[in-house]
Amino acid sequence: MGGNDLERDRGRGGMAARILLLLALTHVAAVRLSWNDIPLQNDTGLFSYIGWRMLHGDRLYVDLWECKPPGIYFVFAGCVAMDRAGGDRVAFWLDGALSAAVLLLTYRLARRFASPAASAAATLAASIVFCHRVLADWGDNVEKFVALFDVLALMLLMHGESRGGRSAEWFAAGVCAGLGGLFKQTAVFFPAAAVLWLIAGVVGRRLTRNAALRRAALLFTGALAPWLVFIMWMWADGLLAAFFWQTIAYEWRRVASTQLEAPQLLTPTHWRHAWSQIELAGILLLPAAAGAAVQAARAVRRFGTTAAETREITSLIHVLWIIGVAGFALTPFGYGHYLLQAVPAAAVAAAMGLTWVAVLWSDRKTAPNTQQEAGRVSGMHGVFVRRVAVMACGAAWMASWLPLRDQLSFTFNPDAPARLAYAWQRLRTDALLAAIDAHTRPQDAVLLWPTDYGLNYYAQRVSPFHVANADVIFKGKFYRLDPPLAELLEHLKKDPPAVLADRSVWLEPDPHDPTGVAPRVATPDDGMSLLSPPNAAHANPVTRELAPLLEWVRAHYGRPVFAGGAVFLHYGGQWSDDVVIK
Repeated sequence: MGGNDLERDRGRGGMAARILLLLALTHVAAVRLSWNDIPLQNDTGLFSYIGWRMLHGDRLYVDLWECKPPGIYFVFAGCVAMDRAGGDRVAFWLDGALSAAVLLLTYRLARRFASPAASAAATLAASIVFCHRVLADWGDNVEKFVALFDVLALMLLMHGESRGGRSAEWFAAGVCAGLGGLFKQTAVFFPAAAVLWLIAGVVGRRLTRNAALRRAALLFTGALAPWLVFIMWMWADGLLAAFFWQTIAYEWRRVASTQLEAPQLLTPTHWRHAWSQIELAGILLLPAAAGAAVQAARAVRRFGTTAAETREITSLIHVLWIIGVAGFALTPFGYGHYLLQAVPAAAVAAAMGLTWVAVLWSDRKTAPNTQQEAGRVSGMHGVFVRRVAVMACGAAWMASWLPLRDQLSFTFNPDAPARLAYAWQRLRTDALLAAIDAHTRPQDAVLLWPTDYGLNYYAQRVSPFHVANADVIFKGKFYRLDPPLAELLEHLKKDPPAVLADRSVWLEPDPHDPTGVAPRVATPDDGMSLLSPPNAAHANPVTRELAPLLEWVRAHYGRPVFAGGAVFLHYGGQWSDDVVIK
């Protein structure tokens, strides 16, 4: 190929890359705007509430129960401090800035191993996965923060290994891993992948044992640095024991116990759910798998060599995204947002795969750092390899179509079914907030039933349930309640909330009304409404467990009023089965 042709191809590739990058960032902004009028969801509502309470002096892990590391709560405390009372705009746009930063860093890292167009195409695919409504929900996921620190650590190691494994970069990469660990325990995936990469380096005679040990020591020393600061702060504030129980012991017991969630891994339901989430990321994971296959073939051919190219961290990148996906799949009750942590590494791997497909298809030797090898592979396998590459591209496109269509519909069509469902949620939220404002005072503690910490945050009302993970009561996971219900009930007795707001009820026509117009308050058949009579013999085991709580409610609360979609019960009022409807 002539020099002019090569320059023209590079120019076209650069223009295509700029267009694809612009599309990726435009998609991020459009996704944010599509969520603009949607209220805080489960996680972000809880993060906002805890951040708000921390600003008012409540202590994390002691006054506020939570099983995640503290990083996200400090971030949201900052967001709440910069926003108006009960506001969510700072947190809302934080997700856009965070997503854009991760994607731009991912593109820059991918450019070290892949062509501009392939890197940008992989970044666009990453933006669809990273901001997909099913996977990322409202945004600000802890996995996105871990992904940010992962891609920074990868860039540091790439820079360090290109200069012979410099100590500063390995230590700094460890600091990034430690900072990621302040957001989620799965940040351990990065040091685990790095250790596997070092072991492979020693086995493959790319690294000496001493060199590998030095790198590992620097990595783990760096990772411990931010944690030492945090542990000293917790020790000084008396939080250490509670932190250890909630974020380590409780989480391990929850996942590993055969009486709790571990058996879920043996059920077809779990694997169907995991596969349904992985399918949403197929637009990214399929080309990443192609890149991993090429990398594996190269590693086999180069085993035992000391060529400069083998010092690069390509295999570490592949190990990292594979561990991330496997970690999601092996997590009982795994949620789609667990996949987000693997997106940057998967995007870089996808860029490698797309570059190789393009090289094999065109039979040109233009892939960065792979010119000679591309020619050999093309020559050895010829038409067969090119046809396999074409089929892989077709499979990737087929897999990516469904999530892309759903995501674009949600993002750009206000009448999409999911958007309409969220619009209904906004109406209910606004109605309930107005009712809370009308029936409570700012200083009143308000127990929402079922819990919704986002509503408590919007209303600026304290929830007495923040001392426990009480949300599990309503998720079919009562066995995970910590502390136990008896202890939680004692807490309520010592400091009873001024108002209970039962959101589990609804209005329906009264069958005893001859006109058929007057409504009545209906309760769910599971007996878990605060209006339901206590029943220690109920068929629902959770209802049986709740009987003491329901008895206490009837003894101390009354004056029931239905407003804003909930029944308000006031402390010290006279219990009545007749609800005033306003």
